[in-house]
Amino acid sequence: MTSLLTRFISEARGLLEQASADLLALEKAPDDQEVLNSLFRCMHTLKGSSGVVEGLDPLTRAVHAGEDLLDDCRGGKLSFSANLADPLFDTVDLVGEWLDALGDTGALPDDAGRVGAALANTLRGLRADSPEAAAADTPAPVASADHCDWLRLVDHGVRRDMYIALSAPDAALIAFEYVPDPQCFFVGDDPLLTARTAPDLVWRGVEPAKPWDDDLAAFDPFACNLRMRGLGTASLDAYDRHFAYVINDVRLLPVARAELVTLDGPVAGAKVFEPFSEDARGLVKAADWDGLRAAVATMRSVAGGTDGFEGQALDWLDLVLNSGPIDPALVNRLVMAIATGRDEGGETGPAPMHPSTDTPAGPPGEPRPAPALDPTTAAAADILMAQLEALAMPMPPDQRLAQLPSRKETLVRVLTALDNMEAVEKLTAIVHQARREEDAVLLAEVARDMLMDLGVLEPDAETASVAPANVPSGGAPTARKPAEAPSTADRRGRSTKPKLREIKVDQERIDSLMDLAGELVVAKNALPFLARRADVEFGVRDLAREIKGQHQTLNRIVEDLQGAVMQVRMVPVSAVFGAFPRLVRDYARKLDKKIRLVVEGEDTEADKNVIEDLSDPLIHLIRNSIDHGLEPADERVAAGKSEEGTIELRAYQEEDRVVIEVNDDGRGIDADKLKAKAIEKGVITAEAAADLSETDALNLIFAPGFSTAEKVSDLSGRGVGMDVVRVALERAGGTIKVSSTLGQGTRVRLSLPLAMAISRVMMTTLADQPFGIPMDYVVETVRIRRSDIHHIKDREATVLRGRVVPLRRLRSLLGIETVIDVWDSGGVLEEAVLVVNDGSGHTGLVVDDFEENVEVILKPMEGIMARFGHYSGTALLGDGRVLLVLNLREILKWP
Repeated sequence: MTSLLTRFISEARGLLEQASADLLALEKAPDDQEVLNSLFRCMHTLKGSSGVVEGLDPLTRAVHAGEDLLDDCRGGKLSFSANLADPLFDTVDLVGEWLDALGDTGALPDDAGRVGAALANTLRGLRADSPEAAAADTPAPVASADHCDWLRLVDHGVRRDMYIALSAPDAALIAFEYVPDPQCFFVGDDPLLTARTAPDLVWRGVEPAKPWDDDLAAFDPFACNLRMRGLGTASLDAYDRHFAYVINDVRLLPVARAELVTLDGPVAGAKVFEPFSEDARGLVKAADWDGLRAAVATMRSVAGGTDGFEGQALDWLDLVLNSGPIDPALVNRLVMAIATGRDEGGETGPAPMHPSTDTPAGPPGEPRPAPALDPTTAAAADILMAQLEALAMPMPPDQRLAQLPSRKETLVRVLTALDNMEAVEKLTAIVHQARREEDAVLLAEVARDMLMDLGVLEPDAETASVAPANVPSGGAPTARKPAEAPSTADRRGRSTKPKLREIKVDQERIDSLMDLAGELVVAKNALPFLARRADVEFGVRDLAREIKGQHQTLNRIVEDLQGAVMQVRMVPVSAVFGAFPRLVRDYARKLDKKIRLVVEGEDTEADKNVIEDLSDPLIHLIRNSIDHGLEPADERVAAGKSEEGTIELRAYQEEDRVVIEVNDDGRGIDADKLKAKAIEKGVITAEAAADLSETDALNLIFAPGFSTAEKVSDLSGRGVGMDVVRVALERAGGTIKVSSTLGQGTRVRLSLPLAMAISRVMMTTLADQPFGIPMDYVVETVRIRRSDIHHIKDREATVLRGRVVPLRRLRSLLGIETVIDVWDSGGVLEEAVLVVNDGSGHTGLVVDDFEENVEVILKPMEGIMARFGHYSGTALLGDGRVLLVLNLREILKWP
């Protein structure tokens, strides 16, 4: 993947997030011009960025169509509404899917050309000046947006040949309609050449875009007034590439075989066709194609000729029955046309015009106002504006410098035409300076000065950049807004480039830096072991003290480095929260519920891995709140609530953990019904259900395969959602807690560690083997007399500070049956107990002994060991030993 494509994907994702947020805001406040402008800028920037990356023509086409639609809204031609929001959301979603494909394969999907063209046509059908739009804010029918309605203009013989050709596998036929910008000549376009050189053309036609004005005084010879159409057999992507620079002015459509069949002759209505029509309908119903072929051949010999409506229908019917796969629907359409004198699938009557390859002909448009500038000055201004726009386009510096000669030549010719030879000398000096400083954007200053001299642009007092003046468009280029070229030098040639305060770093580089910091932690941990060996084994106490001193210094540096790297990896939870307003909006519309999403604490930060692990659980929880929790509007009103339900999504930091809460004000969870459903599904027995507390009953929703939904839908009912949430949270070292009040709502609380890269564990020993216990679970360490251990039924327990704590012997749990006796200084047997809390209460783990706390890089179990769920992973200690870190949640479930 090229660096240009990588940078584009990164920038495009940010633009899509902003666009999605703006669309949601516009739905709530359609008249908010600031949000509308922000959304337009997102689309405009995305279009411009994609245009400089090779192979993204379908993406550019789709986004450009969305940009034009938004421009109509900005200009007051359309009012923003839900009818416009849905296709714009579709555009955002489609571009997001394409960005994923670009990230995975470096290319768009194979069907991107077809899908992008269909979406672009739908968006264009919604525009204010679209012939398909029935009203300013009413979407056009999909059929009219995707249907080529001018094929009757194509010669009958060409359409017959194309019908036969399309019977071949993988054959394609593309129709294009090209209506150039009226000002296209001033930017160097040759629209007729562009249309004529389209690949693999089989037909083309030209007509006026609007009727020619009889008033010669108002006639503008410099305005293009053409509509060009064509048919070709190249692929849709090939035409995308060919029309890439005028994509806004072109409509591309794949043509189906049936669309080539049109009937436009006079209807005879002779009775000679009635017996044939009746027999033919019976043959079609019986799918007797051989019998129908014979009937058509007989009827053609009787009717003679194909000039009339019925004769054309017979001619097409003969071709359809004898050219490749038979289309029953088309056959039936032609038979019915002969019977009724009407073609239900096409248009009847003569064509309104007869285009040829040389006859101009095209779309409705408003007459241009009289020129405000003389033709020469207006043409020069438009060329200068085009140069300014081109110089503002993003591109690599070497490419921009390579354009210097052509840019210079264009500006010299303009200056010569304006008889400004003094400026030509200045331009030559600027070009030399641009080459010397390797900064082609310096030419933009020349173009700006010239446009200001012409009165087309006016300077900005603060930035010395330019903005369009209010000059009427009479050949002057004010109809198009120029892109702002970055000013990299002031009038005295002094550099004004801003210093970069932020840089974007690839995620893999940060992960690699984190791994190196982790290895440094392991290396640092080796120093205490060296100090102990120096003291105990070799008796060099002074050296041991020096090693410990160096360890303290290194430990401080490593902790600072570790903290700095962790800060780089920290991202706000808004990276996940940003997707939920759209999720709530879509599901609320699907279920016909009124829902308000309240988001708090978006700035709360956590490690990127933690944030990524949050996404799927939160999606399940919010979908559950929408589907199960919140009632329909009529049910809420009957319960004395507002018809609009509320979902609260809160994030905050609590000590060294990040907490996420999902609250709703819905119907709540009925614990008794939950237990009854669990008994019905065989999750628990009736006896066990009777002993469950309300909290334990609520936890039943996490049982695998358990669901309270009466039927399966695309939102819920399969019994995997909440189980997935629990498993994902436990895998990330988090916990989940549910509380609910019947009739008032439900609260789900997620708690996860702020960071997952480096873990702190308590080391314990069993049979001289070190084991690690995550410090997140450790409550305290105590030594208790063996006489203080009591037996309750078949379990051991002790009393700590007035609380009964059950005891579990870790040796027994791990299958290490050897028991050792430990005496205290007074000769009393005692046990080392590690008190832990796995979320369900305190438990005392009896171990051989405690060791120090250490920071480790936890590596997941691999190979055959990956099957043992009672291990969270392994870590390398400073003395070379391997530490097995225990998964307490799994171990404490064992009997």
